[in-house]
Amino acid sequence: MEKLSLSLPENTLAQLSAAKESLETILKEALTALYLYGSAVQAGLRPSSDLDLLLVARNPLNAMVRERLTKTLLKLSGPVGDPHLRPLELTVISAKELCAARFPPLNDYQFGEWLREEFKKGQYPGPRPDPDLTLLLATARAHAVSLTGPPAAQLLPVIARDELTAAIRASLPVLLQDFKGDERNVLLTLCRMLYTLDTGKFTSKDRAAVYAERSLPLPLASLLSEGREHYLGTRPALTPEFTARAPALLKVLQERLESALARERTDPYAPWRVNSSFNCGRKR
Repeated sequence: MEKLSLSLPENTLAQLSAAKESLETILKEALTALYLYGSAVQAGLRPSSDLDLLLVARNPLNAMVRERLTKTLLKLSGPVGDPHLRPLELTVISAKELCAARFPPLNDYQFGEWLREEFKKGQYPGPRPDPDLTLLLATARAHAVSLTGPPAAQLLPVIARDELTAAIRASLPVLLQDFKGDERNVLLTLCRMLYTLDTGKFTSKDRAAVYAERSLPLPLASLLSEGREHYLGTRPALTPEFTARAPALLKVLQERLESALARERTDPYAPWRVNSSFNCGRKR
């Protein structure tokens, strides 16, 4: 695998290479493109960062391929804290779905460490409508590095502002359900959503937190700073005060996000602009 000027440790590059080779072996000519996105190509990997991969498949995956993919990725991915392997997150979308240009798009397959116990029981992920996939596609189009296939900007669709707003609005309730027990990540993700709504751009969780801290009252800004430092690995542990006061910070960030969403005029049924790299059967 080409290193593509990625500033990654050798063991991480080796893990990426093994994942790429395995995906190519399993999907063969059905693999249209494979992209690395997220922290690895934007702000740099953090202690608990996943290696985020987006795969474009020629057709939706069948049950046999899903099973083989899952069993292979379980060996190549490491739980958070593993000294040798990073957690892998793989999302698969079919070329057919890119051409459909609908909202929410169909997530054909997803692998992530949070699903490991389900995978070990033989429960393999199937297709599902996924508003968050819209945000993923927009992020990947802007920042991803191609490991196989054409550059992301040539293959992935242009996501309209309406689509981004609709995706954030639809993803918010699911995110809030996960707050208890995952306070730090939920708060940082809310910051990232707010940053995207305010600027139309994408950034890392820690940089989005810095952006949000500037407009928060000092006590809440300090609390968010603590969560950011823990995410970066510069603070070994969160204080009891963080957990105790996190709901207050959640309330403020949620109110700001909902206020920003209310200002947006959105049409969730307006399709994104299909990229011309695929022959989707449309006349030009």
